[in-house]
Amino acid sequence: MIPLYMLSLSSKGKVKMTEMLHLRGDDVPTVDIFIPCCGEPMNVLLDTLRATLALDYPDGKLRIVVLDDWDSTEVESQVLGLRKANVYYTARKVEVKTHSKAANLNHGLHFATGIPGGPSELIAVLDVDMIPLPHWLRALIPSILRDDKVAMANPPQLFYDMPDGDPLGQSMSFIYDSIAPMQEAMNSSWCTGSGWVARRLAIDEIGGIPTDSVQEDIWTSVFLDAREWKVAYVRRTLQWGLIGDTFAAHIKMFKRWAVGISTLARLLTHPKTLNMTSNMRISVISISFSFGVTIVATTLVMAVVPCLLFSGQPLIIYATPQQLSTLLRFGFLQFLATWIYGLVDATATDFHKPIWPVNAQMYLAPYQVMTLFHLVSRDTTPTGRMEAGERERKARISGTMAQRLWILLWEQGAIMLLAIMAACVIGAYVSFHAAVVAAGGFKSYVSLPDLGKEIGIRVAWPPAFVLWTAITVSCWKPIAYVISAPAIRSRESLLERDPVTQVAYPIAAADPRNSSERIRISQHFAVFALGYFVFAVLVSWL
Repeated sequence: MIPLYMLSLSSKGKVKMTEMLHLRGDDVPTVDIFIPCCGEPMNVLLDTLRATLALDYPDGKLRIVVLDDWDSTEVESQVLGLRKANVYYTARKVEVKTHSKAANLNHGLHFATGIPGGPSELIAVLDVDMIPLPHWLRALIPSILRDDKVAMANPPQLFYDMPDGDPLGQSMSFIYDSIAPMQEAMNSSWCTGSGWVARRLAIDEIGGIPTDSVQEDIWTSVFLDAREWKVAYVRRTLQWGLIGDTFAAHIKMFKRWAVGISTLARLLTHPKTLNMTSNMRISVISISFSFGVTIVATTLVMAVVPCLLFSGQPLIIYATPQQLSTLLRFGFLQFLATWIYGLVDATATDFHKPIWPVNAQMYLAPYQVMTLFHLVSRDTTPTGRMEAGERERKARISGTMAQRLWILLWEQGAIMLLAIMAACVIGAYVSFHAAVVAAGGFKSYVSLPDLGKEIGIRVAWPPAFVLWTAITVSCWKPIAYVISAPAIRSRESLLERDPVTQVAYPIAAADPRNSSERIRISQHFAVFALGYFVFAVLVSWL
């Protein structure tokens, strides 16, 4: 009911297109921009740094601080080698721990106080791979200046190296185009992690960036809310970053999220959040609860459904044919309601979000559950490090398919996905065989209506059929990603670089929203599921 409450609030005319505000002139606030890094490729850091230096903002009002948790002499020499008076380098020179980004940003806050002139009025944060567009600051700062209670303004994260079809579901449009606008309508927005701008005063007021969780962006937002500050979500294209280019990096990121979101419940009783607003409390409860329930329930379903299929028993209990037809039609109505809701939600994202996303990232649930219960490593170090997924990356370039599959199945644990998928397929065959036997097959003439009914209640009952096919399709995705790897263009080919300044921005073709193919692929299963339900209902009427 809580998500429905969120939706009801946002359906009362509160959700609207973001105002295209723009800060003009040179009489603007001073800004300290922090770029935290920790072993990412040098060319990625330099592209972000050059784009930051090319911002449409007065040089005298802008300072850029590279926060190097890798303590790299190469990074230091490259940054200082730019010889820009407003560019600074600093390293904590400590061992990187779980909450390294938050601690690194706090180090940046402290470092900025020692720069001549003291700390700036505003602070801004860019992930090391996020290339800001020239109007980034001028588009965000007005949301802060026009409301004295707005502490932070942040945009969505967009990715310019998304492979066609987004086979692993990495775009995260469900967050930036669906959940975030609803939270904005409720005045309970969360920081999106990169590209945000905030009042230095407000961040100091909450004691800096919280180090209680790897989800420091959400914790910062809730801490601000509890101090009667607001966070604004600005739904505009203002920054472009990189997705994890390996399955290992993708899994690592979502395991990190699982660990972070599992800590959100602690915000409900944290001493610094006791005064959070009711809408923020609803947002924290609904998302943390729904996330936990979803991944646990999905994992259980992925384990139980193959067992039910292997049993060969009917998947539905009924007394008369009329009851069977009634159950089928009620099941169809429930599915249709969910499908229509998904259609409305997907429309808001220009159909980048699947209409029926139940199978989109189902394969991630077992990894996340095992992470939460400490059954696998809780490696929450930065996913952009050069060594993250290095063996997989090399195998993709020069290895054989056997090498790629070995790394995926054994080193990345996808053998469990293969086992689940195989169990569904074999279990479906067992149930089909049981249906033929129950209808009198193999020994005598089989009545087609009887055979159809037995198949329908054992293996093809629409809710169960759509579920086990969704499990199979989802578990196949990572394997298909290795067997038939999507065309991944080099990063440089996706950038348009100025030959003089070396400043680079993504080309128009790199925007996944410009590709209709990337939209259609994500909707195939939703159309298949709806079509199957309609077919089953029509057959029941004949």
